[in-house]
Amino acid sequence: MDKGTEYFVSFPAKTRASSLALLKQFVIFTGRKIRYLLIDGATEYQSDHIKEYCSDNDVVLQLVVAYNHTMQARLVGAIGCIKQHSQTSLLHANKPTRFWDDATKDFGINKVYLWATTDTRGKLQIPHDRMEPAFFGTYKTVAASFGGRVIAQLPREHHLVKNGSFGDRFVEGTYLHSDSATPCIWMYSITLQRKISLSKTHHVLRTLRQQS
Repeated sequence: MDKGTEYFVSFPAKTRASSLALLKQFVIFTGRKIRYLLIDGATEYQSDHIKEYCSDNDVVLQLVVAYNHTMQARLVGAIGCIKQHSQTSLLHANKPTRFWDDATKDFGINKVYLWATTDTRGKLQIPHDRMEPAFFGTYKTVAASFGGRVIAQLPREHHLVKNGSFGDRFVEGTYLHSDSATPCIWMYSITLQRKISLSKTHHVLRTLRQQS
């Protein structure tokens, strides 16, 4: 979480053993060099792999008081905010908990790309504008309801299309989240029963929302 721009991103982990992999994802995603890594003595940050990575990349490990929620209030508040919105998204979309990571990613992307706040000069800005280039999606790939119905038109050369021009050139599913590194979306295909990524430049995307 960046204090100056209010830009934050979450990397959901299934196990605590993947802390180094998540750290590497953060570095690749933000393109920023880490100088200090604050750790609270948890075992997942005491592994030889973490220490070796930090030594090779000139990262200084700084030990802080374990579970110091006063000092980490900003971070703890962000985590609580993410959890609440992710739970609400899953309930609203009637999705099982195995889509928790997708709901978490969707909220994080929405917050930095759609939630505007005033800067020191009173100008409305989104965190994405303050930290460009940080995200490669577009308004069309982001402004869709999690779990909403998505219909995508496929080119006849696509590997999912059978029998060329005479085959079914549409794939139907539910919207999961925008891709951070490419102008694509991730959706869950009802027919294929798996997650697939579609590029907006080669597909016509349409989200059918319930009218209130």
